[in-house]
Amino acid sequence: MARSSHILSLLAARNYPTMQMRFICRALTNYVSGDVLDIGGALQEHIEDLLPHVHSYIVASQRYYRHDIPEAVNLEFRHMNFPPFSTFQSAQFDTVICCFSLERIKNDFLLIREIQRVLRPGGKLLVITPNQQTSLAKNPFNLREYTEDELKNLISCTLKLKETLGIYGNRRIALYRERDRRMAESFLGFDFLMLHRWIPRKIQQLPFGFLENIKRRRLLITNRKLVSSIHEDDFFLQPADNRCINFFFVAEKPDRE
Repeated sequence: MARSSHILSLLAARNYPTMQMRFICRALTNYVSGDVLDIGGALQEHIEDLLPHVHSYIVASQRYYRHDIPEAVNLEFRHMNFPPFSTFQSAQFDTVICCFSLERIKNDFLLIREIQRVLRPGGKLLVITPNQQTSLAKNPFNLREYTEDELKNLISCTLKLKETLGIYGNRRIALYRERDRRMAESFLGFDFLMLHRWIPRKIQQLPFGFLENIKRRRLLITNRKLVSSIHEDDFFLQPADNRCINFFFVAEKPDRE
């Protein structure tokens, strides 16, 4: 009984990221088609929403995937290191999804170049990545975060940008993010020696997830009504600027190069 209560509490505390990912998957259904490559597997919990819209769906991940996802005839998981995508042929995919993974790849230019190679002419790249200017806290799993111009320049090297959108939130989202920011600052207050500025990123990764869970639990305890009320409809897409939460870029491989 206590274990079930603990799990329900964790799920409630994660309502914000869960609803954001649901919104992202719903938005992606307007773009995905054909044979899809999902880089990183951040959408694993919501893949079922995308499968009816595609012919095949391959998740390429450097980490092991979850085993509790229902099997589907058009879904395949591959554990691999990349870039490059040595096991994928050129012009193999109609759509490539890069959701919260570009910022974690050391050679991001090589990744974009490999995506261009495996895309069919007219195929789409869908990139979702944090906006450096609105990030609430430094994530040690991210090697970098992009400004709008940096992301445009990176993708435009090999692909044609079609839509440069951003993910935004209504007042409820703004209020949640402000309280999240204050909570993060209160956590940093305990680091009076500013150790996070010089401790190697790899070492910072160890406590990051644990501290994020504590922060979300405290947000839930102190703001239960707000945290519980967040819904995927509280997010929306519009042309990107420096105020968006995350970037949502759509690029295309030209029919002729």
